[in-house]
Amino acid sequence: MALLALLIVAAAGTAGTFLARGRAGGAPGVGIAALAGFVIAAVAMPADATLAVGAAQLVVTPYARLWLIAAAVALLAVELVSRAHGGQRNLPFAALGGLGAAAVALTVTDGAAAILAATAAGCLGLVATLGGPITMPTLRVSADGLRSVAVAGAGALLAVAWIGEDAIFLSSGAVAAGVLVMAAALALRLGAVPFHVPLARLVGTARLAAVPLAAAWLPAAFAIVGLGWAQLGPAPVAGDLTGPRLIVALVAVVTIFAAGVVAILDDDLARVLGYGLVADGGFVLLALAGTDPAVWPAARTWLLCLALSRTVMALAILGLEGADGTRRGRELHGWLRRTPSLGIALAVAVLVGIGLPGMLPFEARRTLAVLAVGEPLGALVLVLGALPLLPLARLAWVGAQAPGPAVAAGRSERPVMLPADEREAPTAWRARARQIVRRAALAWQLDRVPIASAVTGLLALAALAVALGVGGLAEAAAGRPPGAGPLPGL
Repeated sequence: MALLALLIVAAAGTAGTFLARGRAGGAPGVGIAALAGFVIAAVAMPADATLAVGAAQLVVTPYARLWLIAAAVALLAVELVSRAHGGQRNLPFAALGGLGAAAVALTVTDGAAAILAATAAGCLGLVATLGGPITMPTLRVSADGLRSVAVAGAGALLAVAWIGEDAIFLSSGAVAAGVLVMAAALALRLGAVPFHVPLARLVGTARLAAVPLAAAWLPAAFAIVGLGWAQLGPAPVAGDLTGPRLIVALVAVVTIFAAGVVAILDDDLARVLGYGLVADGGFVLLALAGTDPAVWPAARTWLLCLALSRTVMALAILGLEGADGTRRGRELHGWLRRTPSLGIALAVAVLVGIGLPGMLPFEARRTLAVLAVGEPLGALVLVLGALPLLPLARLAWVGAQAPGPAVAAGRSERPVMLPADEREAPTAWRARARQIVRRAALAWQLDRVPIASAVTGLLALAALAVALGVGGLAEAAAGRPPGAGPLPGL
């Protein structure tokens, strides 16, 4: 019943936000309430919850539960920060619909059904890229993204149908073809080279508030399902897949290197974020190139960390753009002095996305690199994967300088001083509660930048806790993969 309650919250929230779109302020309020309800339902859901729907069975694993909690909290933070900086009308609808479909994809025990649900989630997520009013560039980018999602889903379904229930009884050539088709589907969905153009255009054109959902969380859900299929089917015949693994490893390394170089050359922070996502896709592909079973939990660990990291980074960039009116690095002289908490959030995003030795993301990336290409080249791949740090280091150097025209004319994170009567401290608890509500409403009306920065900082701290092992990510990622088949007795 707990899983059913989660799906009901997602469905009701999706319908509610759609029906409230025509009312001023209606959809955001319904969306925030529904996302908060989804978080509560996900936290209350036990890790062994099950649900039978006809012949299909949905089984919640510890990893699926942790992923859904992290995704819901992150998207709730995105919606709050988005409201503070102008809002994104279609984001609540897309977030709730995408979360509901992703919940089905991560829990259903049939591989083909999981692929269909993950593809549906990606299509719903792209609705968030259609801002209001809809313009031709955003419509074109959304159409390109929809085409990529549909083709990737069709390719993944073809691979699942081609391999069937057990790859051991197939010829080595047939298994190799299925692995290559799935690798191509994952590369297309994650934006790996040479399929990086739609993702780069989406991040550079769509509103930043839509990027975490459409370009991080939902592609990660698709990759989790695809890698789970590879672990359960083709992986046992690893000796016959040397050629496909070499091809996938080459594509992954080229993707990581090319994305890092392009990120260094660009000055638009949104495009730097986009090419960072392209490089992340290269690390995910390394899981298909490895032969050791340790690649699968490492990939699942990395997929959750990369989604959290890119969400925090997107919110920090959105905060800079909302405070200073620009997201170009050369125009942000002095930003670190006026919005220091956003600088801390960017630093945390780097730690969650790349990490230090001993942290979960660092060890996961190292495992993927070493097991895919070997020890000497694995260290080089890790170095190449750190290239997107250079634009952020340049941004930090610019931010430490004296404020430039854009930053000087912008807003800082210092809270606005409230009127004297609002600063009085009444003794009665009811009066104190009313005063807190009035203060929050007044602060929201006067200056939303401090509130948005506070939400970004809280999400950054939560992401750092996950990367340090709080919540049991490593143990959850090493458990039962998605699509592993029904539990005995169900």
